[in-house]
Amino acid sequence: ANPSGSYADDGKMLTDGVHGTKVGESYHKSGTYVGIPATSIDQNGCFSVTVDLGEAKTDITGFDLYYAAETDANVYAPEYAEFFVSEDGENYTVAGKVMSGESNDAGITKAGVINCRLNTGVKARYVKFVIKNPLFIIGEPESVANVGWMFIDEVSVLRDDGKTPEMGDMLIIPVINSIGVVCAAGGLTALIAGIKKKTER
Repeated sequence: ANPSGSYADDGKMLTDGVHGTKVGESYHKSGTYVGIPATSIDQNGCFSVTVDLGEAKTDITGFDLYYAAETDANVYAPEYAEFFVSEDGENYTVAGKVMSGESNDAGITKAGVINCRLNTGVKARYVKFVIKNPLFIIGEPESVANVGWMFIDEVSVLRDDGKTPEMGDMLIIPVINSIGVVCAAGGLTALIAGIKKKTER
């Protein structure tokens, strides 16, 4: 199933530039996070979101994925984020993978970000963000019963501004469409930018 209920994506939440803030002592109650439950991860414990930049962009040199962790509420930081790029939306290559380094210990309440920076710019129209649930054990499907949630509020694709490369300045590339892809667990593919939705059963 797709992220739903109180923590559903409205079609633009992950690319609207709005970051989550605390409501009382909690981030997940702010209404700015997309909640990813156990039913939305695939057989490898992963969930992916693909963004469409509208046309192929050159000099892409970075990716950001923002999340919240509230372990006492069963909300955990991703174990890692992996980033894939494509010009046609069908053939993807790995651009980078970054571990979050977060703990799953009790009592953690924080907002965080996974940053990936490339030494060499790449060209892509589509960028896929893949995040791994830290409690899912590959090869032990029964572990899905204990994985809790992941909460993300923003994904960004960045490029060098071409003016001050020595400073490494970055510009956020506007996203045209955000495509939430749920793998084997739900069999749902949706364009969540409000242009079109398609459910495959």
